[in-house]
Amino acid sequence: RRDEDDPKRIVEAFAKRACEKGPLELRADLPLHISALPSETAEALSRILREALRNIELHACARRVDIDMREQDGAVHLDISDDGVGFDPARPAAGHFGLVGIKERAAAINATLDIVSAPGEGAHLSLRAPLDGREP
Repeated sequence: RRDEDDPKRIVEAFAKRACEKGPLELRADLPLHISALPSETAEALSRILREALRNIELHACARRVDIDMREQDGAVHLDISDDGVGFDPARPAAGHFGLVGIKERAAAINATLDIVSAPGEGAHLSLRAPLDGREP
């Protein structure tokens, strides 16, 4: 598994880029070692995390980002919240495919995915992926 797929490195790279643009309060709780996960799940989670943070970086204008990834009850839980400008999840911006990719990757590992946001309200992504690959 590549080092750049490690969630801690993904978050560190995001923090470095985001802080160059302005102040950012970042809280990341990543006790889960991704190398302990099935490779398909680990790869999907890394890509989902990377894409979600890229969306925050490019579109959210957030000043606070909270990230939590843990194992609980036979599943991996990933929660990402920001206090940015928010959006309407039912109406993705034309030409933007980040959320589509996140949804496809989540479906590929039988994960449940909830994205809650509204204009002016920030955004929250919550994903639960079973460790055994079965339906959640």
